[in-house]
Amino acid sequence: MKTILLLLALLAPMTAGGQLLFEYLRVHPENVAPDGPFLLTVEDWWQNGCQGRVRVDVSADRIQVEAVSEPLGDVACTEALVPFVDLVNPRASFNGEFSAEIAIDYVFVAPDGQRQTRAQRILAFGDGVNATSRVETGSWITNELESSGLFVDQQENLFTALLADYANGTAAWFYGAAAVEGNIVIADISRFGLIQCITAPCARAAPLESGTLLALLENENSLLVKYQNVLEARELEDRALRYRRFDLARSHPVDGVPDLVGEWIIGVSQGGNEGPASVFGAYEIAFLSNAPVGGLTTTTFGARDVNRLDDSTIPDFVIECQDARPVDGGLECRSTSLGLDERDCMGFFPFAAAGLQRVRGTALCGTVEGDFLMLKR
Repeated sequence: MKTILLLLALLAPMTAGGQLLFEYLRVHPENVAPDGPFLLTVEDWWQNGCQGRVRVDVSADRIQVEAVSEPLGDVACTEALVPFVDLVNPRASFNGEFSAEIAIDYVFVAPDGQRQTRAQRILAFGDGVNATSRVETGSWITNELESSGLFVDQQENLFTALLADYANGTAAWFYGAAAVEGNIVIADISRFGLIQCITAPCARAAPLESGTLLALLENENSLLVKYQNVLEARELEDRALRYRRFDLARSHPVDGVPDLVGEWIIGVSQGGNEGPASVFGAYEIAFLSNAPVGGLTTTTFGARDVNRLDDSTIPDFVIECQDARPVDGGLECRSTSLGLDERDCMGFFPFAAAGLQRVRGTALCGTVEGDFLMLKR
């Protein structure tokens, strides 16, 4: 186990600005009122064959989150790593009043019982105001829930969710709505059964049961959702599910694959001491592949100058978006040398930014940093 942890520390990449991309434990939203809602995100890895569960112990001044890794039956644990992410609602586990400050610990419990504190935070309640995050209205999908779909609508700070689930061949509908608090939603969600009306109008359906939906609004096209007492497959409620917005106009609408296909203005601003301060070009980006590279899922795109007159399919440069969560939790996109001028510039931007109409990241021109910009035409 120590070998694995050392390997993860050595492999953990950093952004061009030197910031570590991954955090085991985060608190959402940024500002939490004394009586306001908040969620914790926990991201880590199980050893393959030793997946487990996340549990939480809450008191007035301390929250301890534990990821307990356990062997799955007779399956032997391997050194292969399986990423997981979970959403935790501490207020649901504590009915009292919290102290002005709360100490939060995240502890990973290995299959042999060894305990390691991997993250610690102090949550200080305050009266700061959070900007309201937004997501796109429309249909959302996740590869982890077959035969289901989530429809989301957001009007100002009101978030509405409609889940259609066809587990075991039986249709069920779930509806919930709540206010967005910064970048989180905690909503009661009610289940309705299928009603067939053949010869007469149907009476209004009454909810059969209710549960809870926890959601983290990661960006306009990415949601982290956890269901509680909702799904037929209750084993899928032990973790959060990452949703991507489904759009028929998107080139490759697969969960986890960023949407970059189309025509873009791409350039570097203030990226070096030599040559012009800013330089841009028009490029057509095409999807090339989505495959494991070195054990990590890598999606590759090719960018071709729209003014090129030759028939060659060789791109001017390549953009790779890598889901590195099995190693460090980071999701990042990076380009090969842009070739815009004599400066050897490469672009870096968050994986989650892909799918937006405007992408802003970091350009690295030799040893000089600047802004990497993409504007969809």
